[in-house]
Amino acid sequence: MRQERIFRDRQNLLVTLSDAELYSAFCLHRQELLSLCDDMADELSLANRHGVASPIMQVFYILMFSVFMF
Repeated sequence: MRQERIFRDRQNLLVTLSDAELYSAFCLHRQELLSLCDDMADELSLANRHGVASPIMQVFYILMFSVFMF
């Protein structure tokens, strides 16, 4: 039997990932990630003048990088 494919919006992991998936990936709860994104949004949007990645995605990239480095 063929399983239906699910396409997720990869632009916002807070929307696409469940609470368990977020905690498993980043060791932080959804509310903690939202707070971190809010705290850093102004600085990240100023550094990202070309709009390549949203501030939320930039925080996720930093967290993913730090997980793989340690």
